[in-house]
Amino acid sequence: YQCGWYFMVFTVDTTLGTFLTFRILAFVTTRLKHVPSITPLITTGTYPTPTAWTLQTLLFSSSVVTARLLCASLLSATTRFTLPVVRLLCKVFAGHPRLFLAFVMLAGPCCMNMIQYWVQDNWLKKKERPDKKVESEVPV
Repeated sequence: YQCGWYFMVFTVDTTLGTFLTFRILAFVTTRLKHVPSITPLITTGTYPTPTAWTLQTLLFSSSVVTARLLCASLLSATTRFTLPVVRLLCKVFAGHPRLFLAFVMLAGPCCMNMIQYWVQDNWLKKKERPDKKVESEVPV
């Protein structure tokens, strides 16, 4: 069942883990916005100083680690419910171990990582306000 469990853990991490990461990050940054000296440094996608980039990296990384620990705890606590799903996945690929391995190690993670990176990039990048024009967009 190793491949099945790997796929289950990977799926939970890229779906629920990504959601939890951003909820944790939002919670922490909301609390930090009450500290005036930190507020300009924690606006994601904006790096006025190297300190801002470092602080944002630390905040995001600690949110990811916390989310992964929560996902691992959840999977550990719900083994009774997730084991039948893992068994079903293994049964679907019964007799085709190479296909199962390709699905679990290549196809599944590639697709899920593309979606996860797209979601993370859209969440973290600087949000441009539609009412503000960039200098290059101003007509001459």
